[in-house]
Amino acid sequence: MNIKQIITSLLTVIFVAACGGGGGGGDTSPEPYPTPAPTPAPTPAPTPAPTPAPTPAPTPEPTPEPTPEPTPGTQEPVWINEFHYDNQGTDQNEFIEVAGVAGTNLQGYKLVLYSGGDSGHYGTINLSGTIQDEANTGYGAAKFDIPLNSIETGLQNGPNDGIGLVNPDNECAEFFSYEGDLTANAGSGAGGGSACDGQEGLDIGVFEQNSSENDSLQRTGQGFYANDFTWVGPVTASGGFINNEQVFDDPVPTPEPTPAPETFLFNKAVLVGSVATPFYDRDADYPTWDDTDGDCISNRHEVLIAQHIDDDTSNPLVYSSSGCTVISGKWNDPFDNSTYYSASQVQIDHVVALYESHISGAGNWDSAEEKRTYANTGNKNAGTLPETTHQFLAVGGSSNGAKGSSDPTEWMPSNTEFHCTYLKKWVEIKHLNDLYFDQDEYDFIKNEESNCDDSTLPVLPPNDDSTPAPTPAPGDGPEAGTVFINELNYDMVGVDADEYIEIAGPAGTDLSGWKIELYNGNNDELYGSKNLSGVLEDESGGYGFAAFDFAQIQNGEADGIGLIDPSNTCVEFISYEGTMSPGSGPCSEFTSTDIGVSQSNSTSADESLQKTGSGTESSDFSWVGPVAKTKGSVNADQTFESANTTYVVTATQLDYFIDGVKHASITLKRGATYTFDVSDFGNAHPFRFSTTPDGTFGGGTVFGDGVTYVDSGTITWTVPENLSASTMYYFCTLHAGMAGSGAISIID
Repeated sequence: MNIKQIITSLLTVIFVAACGGGGGGGDTSPEPYPTPAPTPAPTPAPTPAPTPAPTPAPTPEPTPEPTPEPTPGTQEPVWINEFHYDNQGTDQNEFIEVAGVAGTNLQGYKLVLYSGGDSGHYGTINLSGTIQDEANTGYGAAKFDIPLNSIETGLQNGPNDGIGLVNPDNECAEFFSYEGDLTANAGSGAGGGSACDGQEGLDIGVFEQNSSENDSLQRTGQGFYANDFTWVGPVTASGGFINNEQVFDDPVPTPEPTPAPETFLFNKAVLVGSVATPFYDRDADYPTWDDTDGDCISNRHEVLIAQHIDDDTSNPLVYSSSGCTVISGKWNDPFDNSTYYSASQVQIDHVVALYESHISGAGNWDSAEEKRTYANTGNKNAGTLPETTHQFLAVGGSSNGAKGSSDPTEWMPSNTEFHCTYLKKWVEIKHLNDLYFDQDEYDFIKNEESNCDDSTLPVLPPNDDSTPAPTPAPGDGPEAGTVFINELNYDMVGVDADEYIEIAGPAGTDLSGWKIELYNGNNDELYGSKNLSGVLEDESGGYGFAAFDFAQIQNGEADGIGLIDPSNTCVEFISYEGTMSPGSGPCSEFTSTDIGVSQSNSTSADESLQKTGSGTESSDFSWVGPVAKTKGSVNADQTFESANTTYVVTATQLDYFIDGVKHASITLKRGATYTFDVSDFGNAHPFRFSTTPDGTFGGGTVFGDGVTYVDSGTITWTVPENLSASTMYYFCTLHAGMAGSGAISIID
């Protein structure tokens, strides 16, 4: 009831009361007013129901990610399963095996072969046949032999070669590489390109290097497709059959990698385990010896300086004339306690050999700079000087050769007192560079540790560089002879081939008794030599040329070549990519003359370094190149003038020198006139000619036909046109043997 209704009710009650309301009897007394009923409380308005929350729209199902395209080979019913490409000696039994679903017709499939060199795609093998079911597995394998007279004489041996599989739809179903990653490239090869061109081939992680001809690389593991399996090897080949330990079933999930165990040797944390590493290429990955501190002294010689024993005044440390190399001193080999006094007899041993370092993890370092720095300083991180590391020891060739690349389980020094120091050095280097110990190696050193004290290795100080580094001296090698080095070929693109050194000289020169010596600038040692032979024919201006092939001429830096005459005298000494001085031999008293030009692995195989200009002796010409080869003939822009008709003869003690060459052999022409300047010694060593070696001392007589003795300082000889002898000799009438083996060749 609302307020208006209540008021209306009250007024009605009052009005009724005022009118008597129907009275009774005769009593006229007024009736009392009735007590009004209490006003009821108003009924409260009902509480409105809460407004329900709006029903949310249903969450849409997420849009699935698009299914990625399968990696080549992962879903292909056929894949490359095994191959053999390299073994000791001549490669044999080369093959590639494919495996896959039984019943697959291989018609239309192709194997495509790629080289990392310029040749690129070098061969294609068209497949045929049907894959057979082996042992009711539903899978099988088929082998395809590679004849050695095909595909450029077999599968290429790397590094960086690849194999691809093209399916019948001309799609690259699979492509991988061995001995390094490789991008497939059509190149200039006979293959001309394939569907795999441009594919990035990842290194399979295993390789063959002088393996057995009965081994191969192959896939093992469990799965249904190529990438379910893992490459292993070299192991015994199973060409044409499913590989050992290869199972066709649901792939086993790859377990989480277990961190390598961390254990301790000589209180240093070391890594124990084995790692797979790529092909070992000593020259490409670990070149030595750099000059880390830039003072002209290579790292090899820094070690020689640091480990020289300064306790013997009769054997002080002696440098070459340039101050950049060590010639002699005193060194003790701690491996066998031998002592050496010539630098050329001392080798620098990597305590942890570079091959051992490579297979212990260094081969997996991404940075080529890390590998080079490690090879030169013993620390993969830059900033270490070679003489301050425990990686290097000055030792003799005997002990170093016996050690090779062995680890301590295979070789220990014969000097037992050095065992503990040696093992501590080994642990120090591997610890410092995060290299792994295999289990046998760890166990061996751990067992030996109990025999050693707990002393630490000493800190090795840097060499004293407080005085300015000596400036390399210019070459002082002889270079004025008429027989000289005229052309050189030592480095080129791809595999080095047709390496040679050419000699030029007057026509008629007999090269018997002459030789070429090759010197390694890294250790100043002789690494090769060749005895010369043959007689030079007149090919240009009275001069002839002879080229001598070498299996290997080192690629620098600062490697040297010496030309030695029959009296074992160094008559020319040159180098390329720097100067050097050999530790021993006939050229050891000289510093080489850098020819100023060089070759590299980008030089064309058709080019060489050679002398040009006009003259008659070595110093008249200049080196140029690389330019087009002229092997065995006169060089471009090279002319020879008439031979010098005056010879200067000098004497040192009881030896003759002609134009500065001891016991020189010379060539003269019939009918030509020559002057011999003998003023150096006058009548003290009468200089004469004969038809027999050593003249009157050899049973002959003095030859005088056409000879004029002007005075004690000059002799002239017009060689008779009718002289029948092809060889004449010079000698001293007072002292036997002054000419040595020197002779005079007579030519027309």
